[in-house]
Amino acid sequence: MLSVVEREQINLPTGDFRTSESIEITAGNAGSANELSQALAAYGQATTVVSQPSPSCAHLIITEGLTEGEPAEFHARVLEQAKRLARLDHSSVSAITLLQHTDAPSRAWLSGLPGLGRTLAKELRGTFVQTLNLEGAALATTPQLDAACRAILGRPGHGDMTIAPDGTARAPRLVAQKSLTPSPLPITPDDTFIATGGGQGITADCTRALAAKSGAHVFLLGRTKPIAWPQWLDPDLSEKDVRGVLAHNQLKTSNKPDLSSIAQMSRALVASRTIARTLEAIRASGAGADYLCADITDEKAVASAVGHIIALRGSVTGLIHGAGRLADRDLGKMTAADVETVFGPKVDGLRLLLDRLDPSNLKHVALFSSAAAQFGNPGQANYAMANEVLNHLAHDLKARFPDISVTSFNWGPWEGGMVSPALKAAFRARGIKTLDTKMGANLFADVMMSDLNATEVCIGEI
Repeated sequence: MLSVVEREQINLPTGDFRTSESIEITAGNAGSANELSQALAAYGQATTVVSQPSPSCAHLIITEGLTEGEPAEFHARVLEQAKRLARLDHSSVSAITLLQHTDAPSRAWLSGLPGLGRTLAKELRGTFVQTLNLEGAALATTPQLDAACRAILGRPGHGDMTIAPDGTARAPRLVAQKSLTPSPLPITPDDTFIATGGGQGITADCTRALAAKSGAHVFLLGRTKPIAWPQWLDPDLSEKDVRGVLAHNQLKTSNKPDLSSIAQMSRALVASRTIARTLEAIRASGAGADYLCADITDEKAVASAVGHIIALRGSVTGLIHGAGRLADRDLGKMTAADVETVFGPKVDGLRLLLDRLDPSNLKHVALFSSAAAQFGNPGQANYAMANEVLNHLAHDLKARFPDISVTSFNWGPWEGGMVSPALKAAFRARGIKTLDTKMGANLFADVMMSDLNATEVCIGEI
């Protein structure tokens, strides 16, 4: 149920790697592509630097991950090269290698390629896919360049790894965690948390559980502008039944109900009711709770919300980042707009928040990532990349601010939340169980209040 993600040192293959397969290196970063091509030639391996893969390509090395850019645009650019390969007869493609590097904190926002690689391995069956995360300035040292060559040619069996400037390599592994003990840095009623994702869904369930156990005051941020529930409407109706009542009322004055406006009003009513009930539940547990309507992709809205909270409470000591949107699509059909849709709240929104929060006051940060980042998931390349950015960012934050407890939660599929009935059925067909909401929320609170000291965890069945 609960596993910690650790990174262990691995031994890269040595020996004669000479092969006759066609290896192509994309020219996204021309300097690195040429440098890598020359290094591979020293191993006796001929390569071709290309703008995009050819039909004869057997092993594609993608260097677009060594370029710069804004998070969504950057990841969409790398995705485009993978899409081009997918359009070919990929049955002849034996391997794909994605390169990315981390030489500064700003690169943490450009670190989602392992999520893409793991998804490509699921979508392009039979193709070996690996991601090499190059620490420091990419390929700047001879040991690192040599290690990258051995990883590319030797295919050591690890889907991704991190290669340090000294040439040592580490790969992730999951270690089961069986028990939790209380943290020496407890969460108390004096703490103030911001929870993105609104007063609905999984974030609300987890925030409610944490508030009940700690007494911390929470401010829920979401895009929904709450509206009052009509007194004449049964307060326990489902969204479907609300639509039916609204349509029936419109029929009294119109022969043709406006179905679009009815659907919009029904969603707003049910969302507002859920937010109100979330606040009531948190307050009933003895903790403080407020809701602020704020789109976290809007810089001014974020600044206003954070400023308001600090004015009321003095400081923000905790952050739960659960905001997210889906735009699932098969690799060959996924667009840059699909990447932007997912990256907007999950990555860009987080960056706006962190820019406004004082790290000297922060004590606890929880980022809601996904098992899709850890294991890949067909149709969710964009989602896997965005969540892998959160994983990498958690490590970056912890390295820069060691006094902050930072945890990225790689959640398996929940019983509710963004898991639609169709997606749940797909998980069931693959033998994957969904996570009980109450159990998952309580486990989240227990981890947050424990001394686990793990920056990256997985929860649920995968």
